[in-house]
Amino acid sequence: MVVGTLEWVPTYVFPDTKLPTPFLQAKVTRCENLWDLKSSTISGTPTATTEIDITLWLKYIRSNLAATHNVKRDTSADRSFDSRTATKGPAGSYMWRKPYVSVIDRALHKDEHLRWRNVEAIIEVTASAPVSDVLRQISQKAACMFDVQPQRQFARALGIFGEPKDLQFIFAVVDRAGITHTKQEPIKMYTAMDFLRIIFALCFAPPETLGCDNSIEVDPNTGDVTHITVRETTSTERRFAIVKLLHSSPILYGRGTRVWIVKDENNSFYVLKDSWIQQTGVASEIDFIKHVEKVLHEDPNGQLFKHAYSRYHIGQERVCSTDTIRGFLPKPYPHPKTNRHRAYRGSDHILPFKT
Repeated sequence: MVVGTLEWVPTYVFPDTKLPTPFLQAKVTRCENLWDLKSSTISGTPTATTEIDITLWLKYIRSNLAATHNVKRDTSADRSFDSRTATKGPAGSYMWRKPYVSVIDRALHKDEHLRWRNVEAIIEVTASAPVSDVLRQISQKAACMFDVQPQRQFARALGIFGEPKDLQFIFAVVDRAGITHTKQEPIKMYTAMDFLRIIFALCFAPPETLGCDNSIEVDPNTGDVTHITVRETTSTERRFAIVKLLHSSPILYGRGTRVWIVKDENNSFYVLKDSWIQQTGVASEIDFIKHVEKVLHEDPNGQLFKHAYSRYHIGQERVCSTDTIRGFLPKPYPHPKTNRHRAYRGSDHILPFKT
């Protein structure tokens, strides 16, 4: 677990370059519905800290931020806040957990039972629970997101503490290396402006800013992965259609290995493996497979084993790193991790792909 400063959020997590439009602090302070100049804080507070009151308050902030920044639906994401998950947890994951407030796409039908594949960020609210309890809840619920969202590289979360007149918050990022969060800060003055930036990003930032891998294509209706693009170099890439999921690890703070049978545009079949590995001290699996191929190719009897080992097709060693989102913050123990895609063919040994 890493504790970061609040400056980390606008610098590395939600900088203007990762938002649909720069966050306009000057315009926010001129909006009476958003900012009270006399008290230098957000105009209005929730009437209570129930899930419904907090949701209504956040929706009010969202609406005014959209108007202030002239956000258009056709040029940005369009998310909002939903408290249904506080009483009936989302379905579809291996754990039964109930986020206090969920960030979801506004296009979802109001009568539809939410599933974990619909949850794009989570918000926990408490009047008196310690930060450690809220972080544990965030970690467990983020694990549910990772379990059913193969495109998920990291999850964003917000914790809100205290009574309506004296609210505080933390912001957290959860990934395969651990959880990084800010200190508990009051929602007033400069920190209130950071809070508004976070709400703006949760509602309107592109999916990549909220932790989705754009090389993994997902069916919006089912949440199933349909295609994966592997970019070996800037000029070499292959797009594979998913045939079947072979293996998926539910463990959050591990490699998160997933294995699919896939096919390319020529209907040739491969095994594609996606996992997170330590950036240092781990031999390249791609280099190892290439070395085996080279040794067998040079051996006079090597052709006898051509159907007994995996043959490398294409791979991407560094899809994403847990280092990037942390910026100058201390790196998580034991090592940062890198996400990679690899495609193989010709092996009848499925078990090694799961490691």
